[in-house]
Amino acid sequence: MEINGTFVNPSDIILKKDIVSLNAQDMMDKVMRLRGVNFKWREDKFETWIDTTTHTGFIAQEVEVEFPEFVSSNGKGFKGLEYIAFIPVLLERVKSLKTKNDTLEADNTNLKNKVENLETKVSTLEEELAIIKAHLGL
Repeated sequence: MEINGTFVNPSDIILKKDIVSLNAQDMMDKVMRLRGVNFKWREDKFETWIDTTTHTGFIAQEVEVEFPEFVSSNGKGFKGLEYIAFIPVLLERVKSLKTKNDTLEADNTNLKNKVENLETKVSTLEEELAIIKAHLGL
């Protein structure tokens, strides 16, 4: 299938009900169980041939275990994926990772500051020890 132009999915809140925010950790767990693959189409399975190039994607049966709502079947029983549905899942995970990264960066900065303070204290103590040794003739 080839589409030229812009494909728009309806998304207006007026059209939706039972809206529930995605749980980023749950989405992470599900995404981590998925397997991205490279593949070529099996020409013997198509009435009209597609192409022979290598593609990247998922296996519908594997995605169906984690995200059954992303998978549909056609009249011949072949499964297909709504790839665009991965965008909100991945977006929530990116936001979660950004928050975690910000926290880790702040922790890292705090630890660096503590190390600098300790290094300064050690240096001061070494200087004081040298003075004490000098007074004691050691």
